[in-house]
Amino acid sequence: MQSMATKINLVAKIYNGGAGLTAVMWNLIPFTKPTLTLPFYYPDLPSDSPWFVRWYAYQTVILIINGVAQTSADHVFGGLMAFAATQLKLLQYKLETIGSRKETEELDAAQREQDDYKEAVSCVRFHLKIIGVVDELTSIFGAAAFGQFVLTAPLLCLSAFILTTSSDPTEIITRLLYFGCLSGQLFFYCFCGNMIKTQSDRVATAAYDCSWETTSVRTQKTLKLLILRGQKTLSVVAGNLFELSLVTFGALLKSSYSFFAVLNKKHND
Repeated sequence: MQSMATKINLVAKIYNGGAGLTAVMWNLIPFTKPTLTLPFYYPDLPSDSPWFVRWYAYQTVILIINGVAQTSADHVFGGLMAFAATQLKLLQYKLETIGSRKETEELDAAQREQDDYKEAVSCVRFHLKIIGVVDELTSIFGAAAFGQFVLTAPLLCLSAFILTTSSDPTEIITRLLYFGCLSGQLFFYCFCGNMIKTQSDRVATAAYDCSWETTSVRTQKTLKLLILRGQKTLSVVAGNLFELSLVTFGALLKSSYSFFAVLNKKHND
């Protein structure tokens, strides 16, 4: 549990830091040009216009607010996926205690059998609730995640192309940070989604590794149902097409590089 929280915290801090640094660098690009311009190049105001400073301050604040809002929305989605993965980890701990209670004078065999059965039923219900949470995450965020993936692939390609063709050091640094933010956003999604996959695969193993041989037949049948259901991997699916996992993240980077290679070849020709 502690290691899971540490990993999520580290990934979130790196993503937040990259987004903040990108917003700052984007606002500094106009100062590196011969003619001072606005960060977004609109409206087309001369630098000596009395409205220039106001528009520059406005766009600077808007850019920072947009970065904070975007990262906050990403943390909501990623945090909910991390929460589901944590619940799967708790389920594994509960399963490991079944059948491991030692007999005492106050707790006879019949009472132990009843407690183990209740714990097994509780684990089955807990597992069903987690499945419902993951399905709800898919229904709420699946379409948005799919759109994010579809739009990010060409943006990564375009950023890589600008990095290889631009001669402005400030723009290169900014585009590099922007490239890192785009890939970091998708990595955050896929990292948290991959945690759900990994922990769900361990549920059936945890049920089998408990002391089921010391339990009653009805408890063993209950555990068997949980093992059968646990063999189906849980995952958050984007657009009913692909699941959020590190494998998907690698495939996205590969496709983006393919687009970049084609675009770069056309440019060189």
